[in-house]
Amino acid sequence: MMSNAATPISGQAMNISRATGISVEPVRSHRDMRLFLETPLLLHGDEPLYVPLPMFMEKDQLAPARNPFWKHAERGLFVALRANRPVGRIAAVIDHHLDAAAGQRVGVWGYFACEDNADVAQALFHAVEDWHGARSEGGAVFLRGPLNPSLNYTAGMLVEGFEHFPPFMNPWNPPYYPALAEACGMEKEQDLFFYRFSRLDNVSVCHQELDKDFTRNTGFRLRRSTKATYDDDMRLLADLYTRCWSGNWGFTPISAEEMRYSWLVMRHLPTVAELIFLEQRGEAVGMILFGADLGQILKRLNGRLSLAALWHFMRGLRSIRRVRMFMFGIAPECRRGIATFQLLYGAVKLFADTAQLDYMDAGWILEENANINHICERLQGERLTRARVYRRTCSRA
Repeated sequence: MMSNAATPISGQAMNISRATGISVEPVRSHRDMRLFLETPLLLHGDEPLYVPLPMFMEKDQLAPARNPFWKHAERGLFVALRANRPVGRIAAVIDHHLDAAAGQRVGVWGYFACEDNADVAQALFHAVEDWHGARSEGGAVFLRGPLNPSLNYTAGMLVEGFEHFPPFMNPWNPPYYPALAEACGMEKEQDLFFYRFSRLDNVSVCHQELDKDFTRNTGFRLRRSTKATYDDDMRLLADLYTRCWSGNWGFTPISAEEMRYSWLVMRHLPTVAELIFLEQRGEAVGMILFGADLGQILKRLNGRLSLAALWHFMRGLRSIRRVRMFMFGIAPECRRGIATFQLLYGAVKLFADTAQLDYMDAGWILEENANINHICERLQGERLTRARVYRRTCSRA
């Protein structure tokens, strides 16, 4: 277990509030970045349901030289200190692709971690708003978050389902987080649902008949991506992602390069990934991206790598009994028929038929997406958790 002691960021003089003793300092050096990465572990590392992303992966994700997301984005990272100890952190992000899609300047915040203290939270949000207010092209109109660093990665603050162990790359935070955000003027903008599908031992006869008729009568087929088709499939996936999601709330386009990076980051870990395309007469019109749910194994690492932790990790790979659906989309022209239902049904059935798996977690799904939420319920999906994306108008707007 790491020490709770911390070194003042970069030896800079701290602007400490006399009333609270809290300072919020920007990350300027490698040592600062290490403290930024360690802060959630120092605050929540003993929480049994907190599963941090390994620090080397989060560091890589935030590195402009590594992650192509930063070719169209900028960031400012901040750590809150009291008596030279970290008590919170936050990131401010400018996503120029999001601004263009939204038609206004959005002040993104994310990577939020905070002790149960309203003064610390307020200081962090003040730092974010001040940073966005100093933008050369003009200040942000409103703040939105948490996005880590965008909706194309992990997003949302958990507001329901705190008792559940989080699926891999799903948010988990202590129950006091929403109260802190709302005390700082944050209001609900959008909720994200996550579902759990158990084994389909009781699939209805009606669903089975749909399964038989689907390929025969509609010209649809499912195609699995392979190593041989990887490069072409990454370009196809980025294009299909835009077609499937461009009309959705908060949509931000993603390039083939960034899509490829996301897969390579997943390959930092020996996860079993599966990309399946839905094709109609040879054209891809839908897709699903799965991966083995590594959450319980990553908990043993607790954000760090060591020989002992790596041994437990490799040993635990044999005991994975659930799968995570990261992405599900279908082109607008195919949504009116049974294709949406059948694609999701086929995915659930595929993994339900795998003997060693107990259930599959899927999400996120927008609260306002009534069609997909209805289909999840028809397929006996249990809504597991609800995460919230918040919004606050900037005082300078």
